[in-house]
Amino acid sequence: MAGDSSLDSFVNGLIAIVYVFVATVFVLAFLAPQYIGLASNGFSYLIVDHIQGMIAGVILGAFTFGLLDRAEVEIGIGGFVFTISIGAIGGAIVQYLLFH
Repeated sequence: MAGDSSLDSFVNGLIAIVYVFVATVFVLAFLAPQYIGLASNGFSYLIVDHIQGMIAGVILGAFTFGLLDRAEVEIGIGGFVFTISIGAIGGAIVQYLLFH
């Protein structure tokens, strides 16, 4: 069941996007209802981007046999250390090339 973690991550991301959208629309309904359309556009963009990212990740994983999934680079900026996945960067590049 190694593939389940990737699917769970994808589904959890979708659920998080929906939760944020519902909370945002609920707050906007009381404070600024004229911006609900803008929130809907943002929600549509995030859902489509999430699905495109999953497709790009699957394609990249298929061509690299999953070797990039565990490759990481640490970058220090101003005393903070950030870990960046090489697979995530590659997936973003594949997503851009496929869908833009």
